[in-house]
Amino acid sequence: MEFADLVPALMGMAGGTLTRAIEVPMKQLDDWWFVHFGSKTELERQKQEFLNQQKLTEFKQEILDQVKQIPPEDITEPNKAILGPTIEASKYYIDDDSLRKMFAKLFASSVDSRLENKTRSAFVEFVKQFSPVDAQLLKIIVQYGNTIPLAQIKIVYTDDSFVINRTNVVAPEISIRLNDNKQIASSIDNLNRLGLISVTYMFYKRIDYKVFESTIPYKETQLSVEQRNKQLSDLLSSEAAQNIRPEVKKELVHEQNARVDIEKGKADLTSLGKDFTQVVL
Repeated sequence: MEFADLVPALMGMAGGTLTRAIEVPMKQLDDWWFVHFGSKTELERQKQEFLNQQKLTEFKQEILDQVKQIPPEDITEPNKAILGPTIEASKYYIDDDSLRKMFAKLFASSVDSRLENKTRSAFVEFVKQFSPVDAQLLKIIVQYGNTIPLAQIKIVYTDDSFVINRTNVVAPEISIRLNDNKQIASSIDNLNRLGLISVTYMFYKRIDYKVFESTIPYKETQLSVEQRNKQLSDLLSSEAAQNIRPEVKKELVHEQNARVDIEKGKADLTSLGKDFTQVVL
């Protein structure tokens, strides 16, 4: 029932004298409801229903495609602990292709006896906390043999002390596949938080980490450090340097001639991550 459907009854109560005064606010209520809850003005409602039906058709076909890949002897009664939460959650993510496909595979896994010991209801919550970048990055990690190199970009001072300027930087070829998305570093944090990958800068892969010098985070840090070094050099060589307090001058000298370096690291798929990717990728 629409708010506009109340107009005849309200008109009857008002004696039919306030038709316009009632119709307008009722239509506004319908429009407001559509904006906030997805239903209402007739044209918009029809558009939304058409788009939703398209997505639902695609989603159903994706599920059917996944189920068809299960050998008949391995099809079992649906695991309601997986099926129920998957159906409930998927309707909110149906517009995103990568996440919708994950839900389709979770849906199919509920009737696949081969995945009985791998699928967990928590996997539904994992996908709900994914962004499209998270999904793409996880797929790339699997394609790279369940491990990828990472780097932290450091600013190193003359006494070898340093600060971490950028972290969770991926190799250029991976960044390009992710369209140099600014969410890459936070996606790694999220996958690590969920326990799907482990991140370390104590161990690293046997590759030449100089490739990270061509990454955007490294270049941005390098440019910033060069500009800062020049500013400090100009300041400390000027007459104004005579007026700088000794303790401040000491700190500026410490920062002068800083350089950029790379801290080697890697991200590995965890056991939980392997189970998860086997089910949803």
